[in-house]
Amino acid sequence: MDSKPLYFGKIVFAVYYKNPFGVVLFMAKVEVTKELIAKVAKNARLNLTDAELERFVPQIKEIIVDSFSKLDEIDAKEEPSFQPVAISNRMRKDEVKKGITQEEALKNASAKLRENGYFKGPKVMK
Repeated sequence: MDSKPLYFGKIVFAVYYKNPFGVVLFMAKVEVTKELIAKVAKNARLNLTDAELERFVPQIKEIIVDSFSKLDEIDAKEEPSFQPVAISNRMRKDEVKKGITQEEALKNASAKLRENGYFKGPKVMK
């Protein structure tokens, strides 16, 4: 398998592996710091104060590091399923059926909207 780092600035945020079934992400251990959150906030064009940055460090650390590290504990030996529901074309057979006649199609149109057996529409070009 071919592995490549996924950078966020100078920090390796994750390492991904290409396999025959697609791309699978494996999270690397990321040190969540005030500087990392400030950089993400700057990229998102958020103006956060120092107090907000300090408050977000433990919250984001819990989300990124603690929660995603639980994914490493999962025993996933099955092949990835990128399409969990089978896709099939639901098309009807192309059969000739009896349609309506020209008179039936025009019977509810007013005389202003009919001309020589056709629907008359507004002029598009002058």
